[in-house]
Amino acid sequence: MTQRITADNYFSIVPEWVLYAGISALAVRLYATLQRYADKDSGGCHPSRKTLADRCCTTTKSIDRALKELVALGAVTMHQRTSANGDLTSNHYTVITNAGVETKTPLPR
Repeated sequence: MTQRITADNYFSIVPEWVLYAGISALAVRLYATLQRYADKDSGGCHPSRKTLADRCCTTTKSIDRALKELVALGAVTMHQRTSANGDLTSNHYTVITNAGVETKTPLPR
């Protein structure tokens, strides 16, 4: 059986400090997926856990575990959002692209 793959013409960039951080492959994939949703200026996004699980071809429980890895690494921050009456809605994620990174080559002046 052949699975047909369809995709939008979008992409994500995964920094090497995330790629080689010793986290699971799913955590790297989740980072790339969150990066795809993130606002280019603030890094903020709020896709549902179900959407993330669907995009990463896994379960919401696996997304929760991978997210814990990314938060512990400092690659993503997460805050629970609430409605006006205090009910929990979705999570707000901020994707960090340069946490504690030192450049090996001097930047031009």
